[in-house]
Amino acid sequence: MKIFNKNRQASTILVALLIMSVVLSSALYINVMSLRQMRQSNNTDNSIIAFYVAESGNEQAVYYIRNMEDLDIAELQTGGVISGPENLVIRTVSDELANINIGLKKDEFYQIDVFDQEDVSLGSDLDTLSIEWDSNCGDDSWIELTINEWEILGGEIDWSSQDAHIKKCLFNLSDSPVTIGDGTICIDFDPENAYQFRFKALYCDVSNLILSAKNQSGNTLYFKNIYNSTSVGEYPLDAEEASRQALTVSLRKTSPLSGLFDYVIFSEKSLIKDIGAYTGGWFTEDLFIATSNLPSAQMGTNYNYTVTAVNGALPYVWNLFGSVPGLLSINEITGVLSGNVGNTPGIYPLNIKVTDFETDSDEKILFLEVE
Repeated sequence: MKIFNKNRQASTILVALLIMSVVLSSALYINVMSLRQMRQSNNTDNSIIAFYVAESGNEQAVYYIRNMEDLDIAELQTGGVISGPENLVIRTVSDELANINIGLKKDEFYQIDVFDQEDVSLGSDLDTLSIEWDSNCGDDSWIELTINEWEILGGEIDWSSQDAHIKKCLFNLSDSPVTIGDGTICIDFDPENAYQFRFKALYCDVSNLILSAKNQSGNTLYFKNIYNSTSVGEYPLDAEEASRQALTVSLRKTSPLSGLFDYVIFSEKSLIKDIGAYTGGWFTEDLFIATSNLPSAQMGTNYNYTVTAVNGALPYVWNLFGSVPGLLSINEITGVLSGNVGNTPGIYPLNIKVTDFETDSDEKILFLEVE
């Protein structure tokens, strides 16, 4: 009986030890998990703070870029004149990008200038432009590229020159990557001229649209008219387990408000779409009456407006036909419409014809409203 009792006591102690071990292990596991969750929660809080620090660093850079004249970007670097918030951010700012990586929604466009806005006398130095992109719609993905080209005369871009060229090209995802230039695809670039590009996503969204350029020496040509600000936020500062977040912002030196000629922003008058602008004229280099609309005239007053033509061989000879109001006429040498329009209101279709030195001609009906 004594031996049995001793064995029973030993078994009871063993079971008790096992139960205590399980309870202790469970408690330790719960404590470890709680500590881990507390650490993760703390890291999440620190990451959020680091994110807002990085965002603040970029917002500060954008503010000074937009509000300071003659900005020296060295002032925006870490340790520059304009420091980050409480030194929690490391910021680098550059105005030279080796490539551009963007995404575009369907029918959205992106515009860049490939010349130095601060010194246009340098030209673009552009030899080739490379584009590549991804899309989830396969071969239904297209990129429409509009190229504007201007000659540089006397160290300045001649914005009003009739020698400006506009060219459109279409590229399918199956063509990606595409290298434009070298006289093989779309256009042959002149490094002495200035270029502007607009990329538009057709039919579906585009992702990872990468743009890069090279000069005639085959070296990377940096895009100069875009600021690139990268801020790395850290919190807590100089801690062993600090959280870091990085944000990059790109913005143009000037907003792209003009330079694209294939859309209208605003007009007080009725608009007439001229199909000739797409089937002839600019795109075929034929003689082309460039004027599309005439300003209205007031009854009983003298009217004066110059009709213009492009691509022909000078000199031009102008003629006016049709229902002409009052004493209105056109100067056959200058193309100036002038004369008293009379006192009868209405909309008059003016049939205007131009003939160049090589006897090529173009005719267009322009509507004149007399109010």
